[in-house]
Amino acid sequence: MKIVLTPSARQQLLDWPVTASQLPRIDANMSGGCGISVQFSLVLDEPRRNDAVIDCGDGIVLHIDRFTERYMEEEMAVDFTDDAGFIFGDSYDSSCTV
Repeated sequence: MKIVLTPSARQQLLDWPVTASQLPRIDANMSGGCGISVQFSLVLDEPRRNDAVIDCGDGIVLHIDRFTERYMEEEMAVDFTDDAGFIFGDSYDSSCTV
């Protein structure tokens, strides 16, 4: 699995107040009735057993639980804007892998 961070997403993550009990996590949220839609978000959360741990360099480490990992593509890009927050989608600049 490959996570690609834009410079703005990388900077935002560097500014987060990360502690041993509150780590950055990519979470999948399911919604919909007839058709299921998956929305991803970046949150601060406690580490979980069996998390995939992705070292993105610069001290940025992302956690992904098995449920979320099932819905992610082999490569996922993460961008950040002040208006929309973290945005998940196509490839961008720099990357990190599991």
